Amino acid sequence: MSQSMTYRPEVDGLRAVAVLAVVLSHAGFEWMAGGYLGVDVFFVISGYLITSIVHRQVVEGRFSLHDFYDRRLRRILPALVAVCLVTSVASVVILPPTHLAMYGRNLASVFLFASNIQLSMTGQGYFAPGAAYQPLQHTWSLAVEEQFYLFFPIALFLIHRVAKARISMLLFLGAAMSLGLAQFWVSSHPTSAYYLLPFRAWELLLGSMLALTPSKPSPKDGLWGFWSLAILLGCMMGFSEQTPTPSLVTLLPVFATTALLATAKPHTLVARILSAKILVSVGLVSYSLYLWHQPVFVFTKMATGTHGDVGTKVGSILLSLGLAWMSWKWVEQPFRNRAWLSRHQIYGCSFVGSVLFLVFGLWVHHQEGLKQRLNPLQRAIHDTYREAREGLAYWKQDQWYQANREDCNFYDHLNAPDSPLPRDSLTPSCYQRDPIKPFCLLLWGDSHATALSGGIRLALGEHWQILQVTTSACSPQLVASSDPNDRCRFANAFATEVLREAQPDVVVLAQAEGHSDTIFKPLIEGILARGVQRVLLVGPAPEWVPDCPSIAIRLAAQIPPDERTSLGLNLQRVKADAMLASHLKATKELSTRSRYLSLMDYFCSQGKCQVYMAKDPKPILTAHDYGHLTLEAASAFALDRILPECAEVEGKVSQKSTTP
Repeated sequence: MSQSMTYRPEVDGLRAVAVLAVVLSHAGFEWMAGGYLGVDVFFVISGYLITSIVHRQVVEGRFSLHDFYDRRLRRILPALVAVCLVTSVASVVILPPTHLAMYGRNLASVFLFASNIQLSMTGQGYFAPGAAYQPLQHTWSLAVEEQFYLFFPIALFLIHRVAKARISMLLFLGAAMSLGLAQFWVSSHPTSAYYLLPFRAWELLLGSMLALTPSKPSPKDGLWGFWSLAILLGCMMGFSEQTPTPSLVTLLPVFATTALLATAKPHTLVARILSAKILVSVGLVSYSLYLWHQPVFVFTKMATGTHGDVGTKVGSILLSLGLAWMSWKWVEQPFRNRAWLSRHQIYGCSFVGSVLFLVFGLWVHHQEGLKQRLNPLQRAIHDTYREAREGLAYWKQDQWYQANREDCNFYDHLNAPDSPLPRDSLTPSCYQRDPIKPFCLLLWGDSHATALSGGIRLALGEHWQILQVTTSACSPQLVASSDPNDRCRFANAFATEVLREAQPDVVVLAQAEGHSDTIFKPLIEGILARGVQRVLLVGPAPEWVPDCPSIAIRLAAQIPPDERTSLGLNLQRVKADAMLASHLKATKELSTRSRYLSLMDYFCSQGKCQVYMAKDPKPILTAHDYGHLTLEAASAFALDRILPECAEVEGKVSQKSTTP
């Protein structure tokens, strides 16, 4: 590029596209499922702009680290401090202790420039259910850029001094190594690959390479720019949380972003689109909008106790835009004015502010989220379900759940949060038929099936053998061929084999989501065709925002608390249950050899669902976390719904065996 760098409004327009994609994705609009790629766009833009500035100053002999970091601090910290200040006050008021303790830990890591490292170390995946309720989850990307800023200007300066002619080649090698490392690492350690700089550096370095590439106008710039924007938007709408990121797959949107920056010349149509006043305006406040949107979304969900309808989502986006504009106008702009605040003052304010937030975050975490705010019942709920609500060990709450999760899960994201590969084998008692026991039941599904395990075993007694093939985040499917690199296919192929060899009398199917009659009808028919006496399809469990213990703590603010509530209930699961029940009842086979067992019908009535199983001598809830049933809830359901079905099968099997 040229030695002088002029303002490019289309870059701000591209920033607007990136931040709006992230915001729409986090708001829950499914048509923008790949909106998280907006962060990848930001990385490319950052690499491009930072390299343009630093390289120009190095060439002109006026590069200064003090000046560089002064500009970065003025750009990053003021708005971040403002957001964290407001967010911290709101968190103390709104968040329950466990969430507040996690917030404190995240807050401390933000001001150590290590938010991404902390999230990676704790295994808190970007797409994990609890991530949507962490106000500072999104700051991981700031940490990546901050870490890049720490070493890249120095590296660029040194390379220019000793190997000026090889700068582009060295940047290319660095990008290639980073991408290769990401591709290798993402399959076995997706969480760390997503968050950490070594696996993201290639995106920043591609922007850097573009900054050092001479810009030559071409008649095809308009065409290339148009298709680059189309590809980028297509990826944002077509990618999902299942897309391995970062990887060779994400080369497509990253290359599209790079090509867009290279070809969006002022005379092109795509530049005129991106330079539209509304996009440029959003682009100017994009940093503040990115900072504000996550806390706004989290606290809206927490305060209303809902996943949010379209009106709530749109309102949250508009509120985020309003806060972003105020933050840009009255925080970002004044702090960039060196006449208003000197370099030494900005350094001092940055240091003092960072230390204060660091101390506050660590103190809140050490105080277990200020649990002294709670009344006795709330404290009992917190102490009983603390580990579950941290998302670390809810399955250790009872021995049945722990034993059968450890033995019979092909893949368990809690035991191995950073490895998507299944284990080689299960404990034999999970899949081998015991000839001594007269009856056999196969439990098949994901972690929500595992949550039923202890209750089923207690309800059916010793004369029933319980086989179990469960895999975290994998719905049951009849699969003919296995693939050891695909944990769901591998586990389902094994379950299909167990179904054939063990010939269970009853099969129980359960999963968290994705309940569709078009999926389950052929599955049920296929299982029945293999000689199974009865298939029991368990519907979706009541799902709570952010989790059942948090809702119970809110209800316990009044004594006595309500037994049932609609507060925090995910209505999408309620609708899925009603729709599936309606469709399956129209199936002829359902009335004879298969049943739909609704958890909603059992735990809910008139739009409200049960929260407590008991309160004395200690509180027992229906779910450990957002929706996995407790042993007590699973036992009650199994006794009332599954046991009668199995008893009927017992009678039919016994009658067959005695018939001459």
